[in-house]
Amino acid sequence: MKPRFELVMDSLPLDALEVELVVAGFFLEDRPLRGGAGRIDWRLCGLISEMLASGDLEAQRGTALLVGAPGAFSASRIMLVGLGSRADFGVAVAQDLMRDAMQRCISLGVHRIGLAPLGIASDDFVRHAVAVAGGVAEAIQGLEALGGVGDAFEIRLSVPEQGI
Repeated sequence: MKPRFELVMDSLPLDALEVELVVAGFFLEDRPLRGGAGRIDWRLCGLISEMLASGDLEAQRGTALLVGAPGAFSASRIMLVGLGSRADFGVAVAQDLMRDAMQRCISLGVHRIGLAPLGIASDDFVRHAVAVAGGVAEAIQGLEALGGVGDAFEIRLSVPEQGI
């Protein structure tokens, strides 16, 4: 059976999405953190900034950190993804990072995922929507080829209302 996935744009912030896991990315140069990662850091009282400052967390492309979410989140877990340098970022990289993040989520057995589009500014989301959807589809197709990815996935993109 082919897995089904539903990609939904939602104007709610990451911490309010009714999902199992939220995902956000951050660049090497972003201090303070921006977008979804900034909101997560704020809701975690600066924990992510502290981890970056101490070297316990790196923003190199492909790094990831999984932490438990406090009661301020509807989700039970948070995944932060390193996006590398902003200068090296483009549509192809965005799609690759989306695929990698989704593969990690699927490997964790998560079927309801909330995410801030990785590395894409909310006012530029429309131009990059295909890369986001493409990365999600590639992850599901790749894991489907290996067998046993499950039957249904719900991906909720946290995008400000003007980007929907």
